[in-house]
Parts: sequence; structure tokens; C-alpha cells
Amino acid sequence: MSRKSAREAAFKTIFEISFHTEETPCEIISFAVDYQKDDLKSDNDKTYFKKVTTLCYDNLENIDKQISKHLKNDWTLERLSRVNLSIIRLAACEMIYMTDIPYQVSINEAVELAKKFGDDDSPAFINGILAPMTDRG
Repeated sequence: MSRKSAREAAFKTIFEISFHTEETPCEIISFAVDYQKDDLKSDNDKTYFKKVTTLCYDNLENIDKQISKHLKNDWTLERLSRVNLSIIRLAACEMIYMTDIPYQVSINEAVELAKKFGDDDSPAFINGILAPMTDRG
């Protein structure tokens, strides 16, 4: 499989974690590796998936802080849809903590996820939040 499918699996897991309060993110990530095995066929895909989902939730407070800096005055994280927030968190995590991934790739892939899973306004909205974050944190 490709990094694209592993990234999509990571987005789905980050989205799912936002609904769970009883399981730890670590438990959900472990379950997701097995559940999404069709999207995580290679060792590289599994490594990326585990790294980005773990980094996202180990650093969620800082990631959300960085995202909040780029929201317009009348927007808060709570106002964002869970789909958009999950996509933005994934891309922001890559941009801040996975510096081997060019930020243009992170932004482009986030926009593609938004086209697939978000509403009509999601791609432009997500691009507008992520583009100013290109200083990598």
C-alpha cells in the first residue's frame, strides 16, 4: 500500500479517538493496526501509522495550541467539525513533529482527505489554517 492509505487510516483513527473516553489512545491505536490491516500492509505503512497517531495524541495539547493560533477570531477548536479537526491535527502533527515529510505534502494530503471526508468548504478551510503553519511549529 501507499503512504496515502496509511495516512487515511491514521485520520480515521484520530477521528475515532475523539469519540472515546474510556479507552486510551494507545489501546485504540493498537486495535486500529489490526482493524485497518487492508490499509496498512507494509511495515513502512504500519510504522508511519503508529508514529503519527502516537505523536498526535502524545502532543495533542501543543498541536491544538498551534492550530488555535491560526483560527480566525470567532473560531475555536470546539466549533470545528470533528472531521476537519482530525484532518488538521494529523497534518499539523506531521508538520511539527515529522520534519522528514515536506509541509507541502502534509497540506496537500490534508486537502485531499477533506475532499473525501469533509463538506464542500472543508478543503479551502483546512488549507487556510495549515498554510500559515509552514514554519513547522
